[in-house]
Amino acid sequence: MAATIRRAARKDWQELDRILGEEIAQGRAPGLEVARMEQEDWMEWFDCHGRRHPVFAVEQDGRMICWAALAVSRWSYPFDHVAEASLHLGTEGENRGLERSLLRFLEQQAAALGYSKVMMLVRADDRTLLHNCRCCGYRDVGVLRGHGFYLGRLVDMVLLERLLSPDLEALREDYRRRYPFYDAYFLRQQQLLEEEMRRNGMIPSPEEPGKWIAAAREEPEEAAGNTMEWEPSR
Repeated sequence: MAATIRRAARKDWQELDRILGEEIAQGRAPGLEVARMEQEDWMEWFDCHGRRHPVFAVEQDGRMICWAALAVSRWSYPFDHVAEASLHLGTEGENRGLERSLLRFLEQQAAALGYSKVMMLVRADDRTLLHNCRCCGYRDVGVLRGHGFYLGRLVDMVLLERLLSPDLEALREDYRRRYPFYDAYFLRQQQLLEEEMRRNGMIPSPEEPGKWIAAAREEPEEAAGNTMEWEPSR
């Protein structure tokens, strides 16, 4: 039977926790977890996953078999256009065949939400996920040596990125909507641009808004009587 994907909600926390528990038991939790979370921890986790950071449940025969999520990549507004993806596949085996489909699905969702980049942090020993990420267009940024502490040892993590095609105009409008100080910033940038264009002899096109054209040049008048005689050399 085909799998279906839906948005996960708070009421699904036990199923999400069950799948995370399966990964922990197998020693391959993506986030290097060694213990399952309590209900209050899941509720706090869901608080960080609003409209722009959705959680998706994958179901088959009415039962959740795995889940995936987009999360904030860094707590700073200049990086609002970057999302971090994660996959939780639960039981080892056939679910791993869903990795590429889920990666492409998360990419589509990220693009629809206005992101310009998706990043992933993958265990260096998870060769299957690394291979699938690369097949889906993810680029290796580098290996973070000893980046995670897992079961009493330091483990390496691979940082990958997938560049999307951003709508820069929509991105600017989103920043203006969510951060009022950007209005003043973009206005000042526009003023500086106009000043530079005018210094270079350009004016706004009266026919095409947003386009600049060369201003008409005034030809200097010839001064009366300003002539000189010239006799070619022999």
